Amino acid sequence: MDVNNSSGSNQYNTGYAQANGPAGSQSSTGQQGHASISAPTGNTGRAPGDHRSVDAITNTPLFASAREALKDDKLTGIKSQTGDWDDMNASNDTRADRAANAERVFQYADAKGGTESTPNNNQIEGTLYTRPMTASASSDSSYDYVKGSEANTLYNFEQNGYKAFAQ
Repeated sequence: MDVNNSSGSNQYNTGYAQANGPAGSQSSTGQQGHASISAPTGNTGRAPGDHRSVDAITNTPLFASAREALKDDKLTGIKSQTGDWDDMNASNDTRADRAANAERVFQYADAKGGTESTPNNNQIEGTLYTRPMTASASSDSSYDYVKGSEANTLYNFEQNGYKAFAQ
């Protein structure tokens, strides 16, 4: 199994190969799955006629799963690409548009599926939780991404922006 190491330390796989975000039967668009979604190419905000708030967009199973799979450091990287929907200095409309940008990215990764990932299940899968191998290392858990997984797709987006989807 190929993994992308996000921490740079010597680690071993604990066998836990899936982010345990809450499962949901409905996508944030109110329909099961997002199988026909195209790769997003840039930040466009909410679609015309979409008046959802930032909370309505982000309080979904897919967002919760992405938060769990990416952890804070990678989620900050996603926000640097899509815009920070948690920035309280931005207007509510701007924050909602930024959340919609991230939602499209998460939906694309979920629809794409991949190694150790089930497409269209409103979960971002493919995160391996690991522990340091040495006794002198920190006891904190770390994480890696299975190459080709949904989590790896988001890791690549965090690193490369929308051009990651053209690769």
